[in-house]
Amino acid sequence: MELLGPEFGENVRHCSPIEVHSLKPAGGGKRCLDLTFCYAAYAVGVQNKAYTLQTINRSKHFLLASVVGTERLALFMELTDDWLNKNFEHSLHPGRRDKKSSFRVTSEFDLHEIFGASKKEAFGELHWSAETMSSYGLPNIGYPVPHAAIKAAMSGQIEIGFEELLYWLQLYTEINTVSRRDYAPAVTRLAEVITNEPAMDLVTIEGQKFWLELGEVDLLRNDIVTIQRGDELVGAFQRRKDGTLRFAAYQPLDAKAIGYATGLALRPAANGTVCMCPDNWEYALDCSAGNGNCYAADRGTCYLSRWEFGLGISSDGSKVEQWYGQRGKQAQEPRFVATQIEVYLEFQHLIGE
Repeated sequence: MELLGPEFGENVRHCSPIEVHSLKPAGGGKRCLDLTFCYAAYAVGVQNKAYTLQTINRSKHFLLASVVGTERLALFMELTDDWLNKNFEHSLHPGRRDKKSSFRVTSEFDLHEIFGASKKEAFGELHWSAETMSSYGLPNIGYPVPHAAIKAAMSGQIEIGFEELLYWLQLYTEINTVSRRDYAPAVTRLAEVITNEPAMDLVTIEGQKFWLELGEVDLLRNDIVTIQRGDELVGAFQRRKDGTLRFAAYQPLDAKAIGYATGLALRPAANGTVCMCPDNWEYALDCSAGNGNCYAADRGTCYLSRWEFGLGISSDGSKVEQWYGQRGKQAQEPRFVATQIEVYLEFQHLIGE
């Protein structure tokens, strides 16, 4: 660390190298630090003195702060990503924002690295103060954020908001070695915080390529196609009268689950078929019968399954207990499911997906 001060003259900026003993966040994550020097290296008066620093600017390579109560500046060099991620309060931006034109990052950063990360090692963790998380009702955990996004945020190229955190959680929890349950409360609460729409029994979401109704699905008697992961029900589809689909989610949706939700709800071709099937429901049945579902289940990722006589009832009428016991699961509100899907699609659009 180096301390800069006006005593060196108006036009000359000299610096005094300082060996730091302790540097810890202060003030509940208000971008302040408490600083003490290496005790053995300085006079008694300095040894016992603590300074409060207010952050002015930081990047991947340095941190510039003012020394509260003085005219001095503190410049910290060679800060590690691990220290910054754990001890610095990155600003959070709540609410919905237009993603179609807001990101114009420099060539130093690749949008695919920021919003298309797919491997566990591509992610780091960001921590906010317990006070900040509590004010929004969010779990006080480390939030997975791509390393490229952390660097871009530190240099001011992008802002990190609730939508970004939700999207990165969707990408991260798709990874088969990640415990989805550990992050489910965060995804659920982020969707609630972001959503502005009132509660409704039915919500319709659509895009250029898909149309999907969100609402209650009958798990007890209907012929349904489900999204499952491990031994948990994630979502369920049922046929509407015109052959299109209604979908309900029972767990927070990861990226693959959202891909199923929108992928099975494709708009019909000009001849009225959906991927050479008569309608969306028949296409969903066709997809649920594919061998790829067995491989996905073995990998620990989301897969499709058909329950012709209701969840947990096999073709011979017997009960499959681990699934039968989930027939009473409470579905997520359609508006929160819509938010999860819409946020994911917004960022996928950014990277051309």
